[in-house]
Amino acid sequence: MKLEFDTQILGDVMRKVSRLSIEGKEPIVVYVEIPLQYAENIPVDDDAGLILMLHYIMQHEGTCCIHGKIHKTLLANLEEYMRCWSGWVPGRYHLPTLIVDEELEDPGTETGRQAVCAFSGGVDAAFCICSHRKGMWGHGSCDIDLAVMIHGADISLDDEEGFDLAQMSAKRMLDSWNIPLVCIKTNYRSYDHHWEHAFFSVVCACLAFFGGKYRHGILGTDQSYAYDTLTIPWGENPVTNHFLSSPSFFIHPCGSSFSRTARCNIIKDYSVVLENLRVCWQGEEKGQNCGKCEKCIRTRLNFMTLGVKQLPCMPSSMPLDALMNEELWDRERCSYYQDILEVNSATQQLPESLVTIIRMKLEKSRQPLKHKRSRRNVFSRLCRSFRK
Repeated sequence: MKLEFDTQILGDVMRKVSRLSIEGKEPIVVYVEIPLQYAENIPVDDDAGLILMLHYIMQHEGTCCIHGKIHKTLLANLEEYMRCWSGWVPGRYHLPTLIVDEELEDPGTETGRQAVCAFSGGVDAAFCICSHRKGMWGHGSCDIDLAVMIHGADISLDDEEGFDLAQMSAKRMLDSWNIPLVCIKTNYRSYDHHWEHAFFSVVCACLAFFGGKYRHGILGTDQSYAYDTLTIPWGENPVTNHFLSSPSFFIHPCGSSFSRTARCNIIKDYSVVLENLRVCWQGEEKGQNCGKCEKCIRTRLNFMTLGVKQLPCMPSSMPLDALMNEELWDRERCSYYQDILEVNSATQQLPESLVTIIRMKLEKSRQPLKHKRSRRNVFSRLCRSFRK
């Protein structure tokens, strides 16, 4: 197995190419396109390219020869990352040996807190900006002065219209903070792969391509530290997130100590944010909110418990019958609605009819769970065993 890197100039775009060759198989060639005006931000190392291809590499056993320059600490961290994932999904992921042409020493002490932030336009992304601007992370707070939006992540490369709508909404939010937005492209998802496993590492890699200027990358999280609600395996999780960092480029997962409703509370007073939030990924129009899918409904409820009766980024009406959809009430989502009820018990903002529906569906969803093995409570079972 061999991993090689290349840089191509295509008009006003710089294309960073990672090529993984496996004997007897077609090579996997993944690119990230960055506007040429940001070329000076791109680092001389190949850390980002390795992170980008990591989940493809893990699908194979043996040795991977990496023809590039990789920092030693990152290699050590990624090896531990692979140990986690090969343990969680042993049928899909392995623990190959990484051999590198040139191992780089870690850089010296950092001199600033300038950061680049992944920005999809959703609740978690907006929370990242607001919380760091407010200095909520104490010594860990960063000065975010560039946001990156990735075409080819949740919106496919062939959907230009949807991405244009999404990036316009994102830009309106970021303009209110005087933060420039750079849009990049990747074909990562053009290959058959479990995106729910790899998405966080891919976004980290895209930010690391700006590591020539920035030492810090900010990414929103969608899981909390609570082990009884933790989904494993899932691409973003507090167990493996930090293994994608190194002293050359620090990854700052943002939000795991906050519930989703608590994150909404931080951004609810920013009118431009409420007008332009984009949380939907199931609707036909990928660049805007459909207003009736599970995530749209849940986001409405998050804000309703906080006294925001109508989200201007959503259609005016909320179909209550959508809450009766059985697919909405799986284990992965129940904790979100439990959070909504707990907040509402203090705020009393939801109509009683909605509270009744949520309670009824939560109670029903819990019944079969007593007889089923759930992947998301692996750690909660382990913790309970130590308490006995």
